[in-house]
Amino acid sequence: MLAILAEALNWLLAFLMWTIIGQLALELVTGGQRTIISEAFRRVTGPLFWLIRQVTPRFIADRFIPILALVLVIILRLAVGLLLLPVLNRRAI
Repeated sequence: MLAILAEALNWLLAFLMWTIIGQLALELVTGGQRTIISEAFRRVTGPLFWLIRQVTPRFIADRFIPILALVLVIILRLAVGLLLLPVLNRRAI
């Protein structure tokens, strides 16, 4: 059961990672213009960015929050994928 939850967490982190990458790429292509797709990305990533903004120091500019969020999601995903999943899968055998 714990292995299934860890796998679901890995999938959620992967979804967040690719959503942040998609949002950053779309903003580069459109120059920051609002589109339907960019609004969908903002609705998905907005709570994560808000949470990270609350825990980061104020001297970090808002424009760096998406990059910081991406780095943190990648670190969490690596931690789950490299540390937690192999242990749980070994236990299930």
